[in-house]
Amino acid sequence: MKNVLITGSKGFVSRNLIEKLSQYNCFAILEFDTDNDISELEEKVIRSDIIIHLAGVNRPKNEDEFANVNTGLTKQIINIINENNLHPKIILSSSTQALLDNPYGKSKKEAEEILIKQNKEFGTDIKIFRFPGLFGKYCRPNYNSVVATFCYNISHDIPIQISNPENVITLVYIDDVCSAIINEMKNESKEIYPEINPKYNITLGKLVDILTSFKNGEVDDITDDFNNKLYHTYRYYVTAQF
Repeated sequence: MKNVLITGSKGFVSRNLIEKLSQYNCFAILEFDTDNDISELEEKVIRSDIIIHLAGVNRPKNEDEFANVNTGLTKQIINIINENNLHPKIILSSSTQALLDNPYGKSKKEAEEILIKQNKEFGTDIKIFRFPGLFGKYCRPNYNSVVATFCYNISHDIPIQISNPENVITLVYIDDVCSAIINEMKNESKEIYPEINPKYNITLGKLVDILTSFKNGEVDDITDDFNNKLYHTYRYYVTAQF
């Protein structure tokens, strides 16, 4: 039995991942979220064989929160590990925006660099997932997921706005994200940046067309892998409460 600490445990990815992990009898889940006192972090890190660091902010009221949470919490975890001579596997959720010059991307890049330094100096087993756009159940609409927002608004007859229908976005489905994370929990490879597949590229206009067809009862094409995943996501938002 391995103890697995999940930070940001009430978030979109975490809720889905915890559901998946509950199907295994070899993992005991430890949770840490904003309603936990920071004093609890050390006790849970010390007990952990695997740390899945999913906590983060991407739309804070103050830009300082990017550094305080996305970077700062990562530093705290590493400090606890080194002060107690621990050797857990660490899986970090980063973002494709880590390659961009914006406060969110910079904070994610800095968190990555903390783990890479830890890997080089102490040989800590680290995995870093740079998530593109994600979609699936439990994601909050009108926050940071265009799919969640479109699904919720279209299913509730709320107008949506698109600045450029030809804009292409890259998406991955939450079940595929969870499978990739679980695979890395068991994987002994040296790859630091594992991939999540499949990825789907779609224009915003096409995305709206597909979701609108679901709204109109046109579901003939859900045998297509992407459309099927999108349909199940859409159905969740029809009755979901936020």
